[in-house]
Amino acid sequence: MLPLRELQRGEFLSLTEKMGIDPGCSIDSRTELSYALAHDRCGECTAKDKCRAVLARSETPLYSVALFCPNTDVLVDLLFRQTTAG
Repeated sequence: MLPLRELQRGEFLSLTEKMGIDPGCSIDSRTELSYALAHDRCGECTAKDKCRAVLARSETPLYSVALFCPNTDVLVDLLFRQTTAG
């Protein structure tokens, strides 16, 4: 069985992937701090059951987690920054 930290990392990566957030945000100097903050918040989140239920769906639009996710503001920022970059 995977340690809790690894499960949380997988959930965060699943969430960001389904949201369309480029994993390169984790190493981009403009977004790496926001990405790391969101990852840490995810690890401490108390809405894991709600999040897992949303992640089990085939599509995960941002509005489906916005009501309970403590990272909504950061996810919106990351999505915005990657669409305005380049």
